[in-house]
Amino acid sequence: MSNGNTASSLNDILRLLTTSCKLPLADSLPVASALVKNGLTRKELIGAKSQEELQEICPSLNQQQLNKLRSVCSSSPRKRAATQSTGSPSVTKRGRKYAVKDKDAPISDTELELPIDFDEELIEKTVVSVNRAPLMMLFAASVLRHQHPTYGAGSHLSLASAAAASAARKKAKSIGLSRTPAGANGDKDVREVPEGYRTLRAFGTIDVAIIRRGDKEGYWGLDIDAMEKQAETGNREPEVKWIHPAQVRAYLVRAFGEKGLAIVNGAVELLIRSWEEREPENWSERAWGWYLRVRPEIAEWGQKGPVRCKDILSLRVKSEAGT
Repeated sequence: MSNGNTASSLNDILRLLTTSCKLPLADSLPVASALVKNGLTRKELIGAKSQEELQEICPSLNQQQLNKLRSVCSSSPRKRAATQSTGSPSVTKRGRKYAVKDKDAPISDTELELPIDFDEELIEKTVVSVNRAPLMMLFAASVLRHQHPTYGAGSHLSLASAAAASAARKKAKSIGLSRTPAGANGDKDVREVPEGYRTLRAFGTIDVAIIRRGDKEGYWGLDIDAMEKQAETGNREPEVKWIHPAQVRAYLVRAFGEKGLAIVNGAVELLIRSWEEREPENWSERAWGWYLRVRPEIAEWGQKGPVRCKDILSLRVKSEAGT
């Protein structure tokens, strides 16, 4: 195997261990190296090994971690047909289409996970051109992944999109573009939390309305904009709409590009982990400020601007006292 292929395989296995198996990066590095050294460069190859064989290859893993690794690598992806000519929307992930016409169709969290690259040398020299919304969404999804690890990638993406949409509505209201007046308190957008729905703090000070999706899938964010549009057409009882995570993933891939998304995602993840280890109870209070410090400088709302990944890494803890 060439050095290039080895590095690519190592990144893929690291992403599997840190995102799907939820292993800390420090614990994942020697495990990933051992797996690749033994030719286990793909998920299905790892899944084909017995627990005893994996224990011999990766002696640092405990029983629970081994069970999780085998479970993740042995699961068979669900087959989904591409959207037929029914006019139903679809989203694409690495060349595959997923029909969204069945709003209750389950999608595995493994399929929804975002690409991630932990190569710090590459991160340091990468600059991506993007607008603020997808960057905010990526930050929010990363924060949610650490705050609510049991919810899964689908919830993280849907809730992150809901948070970004909420921020956009507040911005529109502040510059006079909102079609809906403020609430009675003069500050809260009356659309943010429909009556009867629970809320969740998704990012910074942003609360979003949520709906449970399945028994174990966690929560998705309500699509307030879509629900409002129904009301504007005269529908007094609009259908409940929620933000589909597959659409969010496709949006982020389009906004950053697959490679750019992996690099920025890696930078944000490394930033959060550095603070999570030092301030496990308080780090999330800093997250909104991190986004504000690295978001692109733009002349007009909606424009693209440069995001320097080295600026994201520079916000990591650098000393015992922190920064």
